[in-house]
Amino acid sequence: MTTLEQTSVLIETPPPAEPVRERVEYIDGLRGLACLAVILFHGWIEAGYAFPYWWNPLSYGYLGVDLFLMLSGFCLFWPLVLRGKEPRIPSLKEFALRRARRILPPYYITLIALTAICLLSPAIAQRFFRVTFPDSATTLTSVAIHLTMLHNFFPQHISAFNPPYWSLALEVDLYLLFPLAVYLARRFGMRALIAFAFCVTVTYRVLIDHYIGGKAGWIAYGTSPSYVLAYAVIGKWLTFVLGMYVAHLVAKRQWKEKPLPYGALAIGLLLLGGIRAEKASQFDPWSDLLCAAGIFVFVVHVANPYNASQTTFGKLVRWPPLVWFGVMSFSVYLIHLPLLFALESLVGFQHFRVSVRLLLSFLVFLPCIIGLSYLYYRYCERPFMHKRPPARAQ
Repeated sequence: MTTLEQTSVLIETPPPAEPVRERVEYIDGLRGLACLAVILFHGWIEAGYAFPYWWNPLSYGYLGVDLFLMLSGFCLFWPLVLRGKEPRIPSLKEFALRRARRILPPYYITLIALTAICLLSPAIAQRFFRVTFPDSATTLTSVAIHLTMLHNFFPQHISAFNPPYWSLALEVDLYLLFPLAVYLARRFGMRALIAFAFCVTVTYRVLIDHYIGGKAGWIAYGTSPSYVLAYAVIGKWLTFVLGMYVAHLVAKRQWKEKPLPYGALAIGLLLLGGIRAEKASQFDPWSDLLCAAGIFVFVVHVANPYNASQTTFGKLVRWPPLVWFGVMSFSVYLIHLPLLFALESLVGFQHFRVSVRLLLSFLVFLPCIIGLSYLYYRYCERPFMHKRPPARAQ
């Protein structure tokens, strides 16, 4: 709560003049940063999990998913609070159709491709993409569950085709709660919404952690069941709602001309979360809360227009290459891990030393993945994006 109180004590000062743009560029830069964190994290794990300690930046890569979730809350709420208007409750039909058109076609294309490989050549699916099913009936059952975005409820299906798919199903669950969040924000105010989401999320995560038995319990429970239980929709609802709160702050356009060192505060919170996770578990509720607070403070920090050209982080998320990468980040996220698995299989990755695997992952595989992801974005994602330009924003 201290973080929220600090960021809400704002001095009404007109922000520096910036050109009106069709996109909020730092949001695309943040998407690029989140996606880069995730693919570096997966490359690091595949290379041998070298130095899995709190001081290793690569060990925080999984938080890219949390940043994605926070940005989703921002982007969905942004059009509703733009220009100081009272948040309206969106039409469920309009909202569902818009989000389905945006995310489902690229997702379904990758799912259908992986399904076809599984059915036509199970050996290739297992060797190059690590997708294994005992028979065709099980394959089709898993496909049906993935088509309906229910796979994050089933440990045996949550990572059956492509592990990153789990967070897409979680986002869909958060979309279903979005109209409720808008109603609560409109009826009781943003701070009341955050307090409610905080109580719901923390209560759920603490009770689940107690039920499992802490670190030893999570290890015994297994990775896939742990994701299903800990990262259920109410377990991540606070992160999503904090993204909505950032949109609220940006729309109000009330910033400190000489803001507090939120960048350093964000890093400190993330490090505390990492230390806690190392001692407890990745699924520890307090580690997750600290990291969510750190990501929130970081996003508020870079959203401040006074930091656009005065701070390292403000410049970073507005850096054109990172913004470009963020525009196609959804495509990268969808296909990066199957591509990484396939490239590793082609070169006999497991036979190299850890140092060589790291070099291959970051200097060879990563550029290949980005290049192929751009092609996927251009031909499989961009054609389905909205033709209508988004709301203008500074």
